Order: sequence, then structure tokens, then C-alpha cells
Amino acid sequence: MTDDLLDKLAAAPTGHISPSELRARMVAALEGLRDDLRANADKLDAMSPEDAAARIGELVDQARDRAKAELGASLRRRAH
Repeated sequence: MTDDLLDKLAAAPTGHISPSELRARMVAALEGLRDDLRANADKLDAMSPEDAAARIGELVDQARDRAKAELGASLRRRAH
């Protein structure tokens, strides 16, 4: 997630998420990514550098998508 996107989400009129809550959600997303990388460490070590880089990219994309979905759900709940 880019800083610009995070700023827009934080300022969203539908949710008014606090910077500290946004930061906590970002930390949780990064911790989830760390856990995914640890769970895949043996597989990544056995791959070629190119394949490992591609797999890490997939894991990063999945973590980003999860974080965006969770944040979006939270903002929608607050809007109702």
C-alpha cells in the first residue's frame, strides 16, 4: 500500500479511521506477511532466485489484498 492510498483511506468520510488504528492494521498486515514468509521459508530456499522472488511477490500481493479488504470492511461497518 502506498502512503498516498493510506492517506486517502484514513481521510475517507465513510469511516474516519484514526492514524493509530491504521498504523496498527499496517503492523498486523506486515506481521501476517512475515508469518507467511516464515511458513514458506523452506520452499523459498529450494527455489531458484527468480522463482523465489516471484513467490515472495505473490505473498506480498496476498498480504496487501488481505489488508485492503480488512480495512475496507472496517470502514464499511463504521459507515452503517
